[in-house]
Amino acid sequence: MRPYSEEILAGTIDAYIDSFAGPPWFERWEPSQVEKIIRQATEKEGFIGRAVLSGEYVIGASMGYKVPRDDTETVKFSRIYPLLDEIGWQDAFYGAETFIRQESQKKGIGTYLLKAFTDEEACRRVVFRTINPNQIRARAKAWNCKAIELFYDPEKTDRLWYGVIKNGELQ
Repeated sequence: MRPYSEEILAGTIDAYIDSFAGPPWFERWEPSQVEKIIRQATEKEGFIGRAVLSGEYVIGASMGYKVPRDDTETVKFSRIYPLLDEIGWQDAFYGAETFIRQESQKKGIGTYLLKAFTDEEACRRVVFRTINPNQIRARAKAWNCKAIELFYDPEKTDRLWYGVIKNGELQ
């Protein structure tokens, strides 16, 4: 595992596209869209990113940042921030993206990536959204906690927002 850096951008884009093309998403992404998503993430306040490689081949990555107030390519934070503020989670770290190439999924790599965030003070409280039950289990296992259902995304109504508190600490 290593910190995310610009030099692995192309491989990270490929891994993202491969991961989200499979279940449960079955999404199709253009490389230019994914590049914009990744670049936006790296420019956000509090960005933290980790990647797993085999040689030069990017197997997967996880990245996030402090919950912003402004919209990104994938999240309408102008609608999400007030909801988080209302329940006291506005200062959380946003687990923006965690993705593993399809051939490497269900081997513990995602949990391994997420465990790297447990030493980060910024990650004491984390919010994320997903439709993938494996993401919920991986985060709970990595951070020794239970994910709390917060609310449904107002834009993508099939996706729940979850909150986790590192090491099961209570608010």
